[in-house]
Amino acid sequence: MFQYLKDWKRNHKLPAFNFGEALVSPPFNLPHDHIIHAVGAVWHGDIKGEVGILKQCYISILDIAAAHNIKTLRIPNISTGIYGFPKQEAAEVALETLFNYQKETSIEEVFVVCYDEENFDINKSLLVEHKKC
Repeated sequence: MFQYLKDWKRNHKLPAFNFGEALVSPPFNLPHDHIIHAVGAVWHGDIKGEVGILKQCYISILDIAAAHNIKTLRIPNISTGIYGFPKQEAAEVALETLFNYQKETSIEEVFVVCYDEENFDINKSLLVEHKKC
């Protein structure tokens, strides 16, 4: 998949994108209409504004989804792997951003994809708390 994206970007003369940015591509060989690629934040203790960068990453994804009339999104726990973002803080940023997105959109469903049990438990706990509010 990465090679497809790399070739597609080169063929369309697209520049590299920065932390916090996202772009949409064709689905290549996947059974979807679009793929939104995003670059999260590398954790440095938030001395470089990583929380804001991660928030902007989610906003970029939502803006692209809205612009392409996407109804369903599946978003992983961005930056919680090799980028080292603390999972609790990343989940708080993600869910707060998703819940507070203010633009009119076609988005009907957002699935947060958790790659491990710790991320799942954190997100589940935050969603339960959100329902109580």
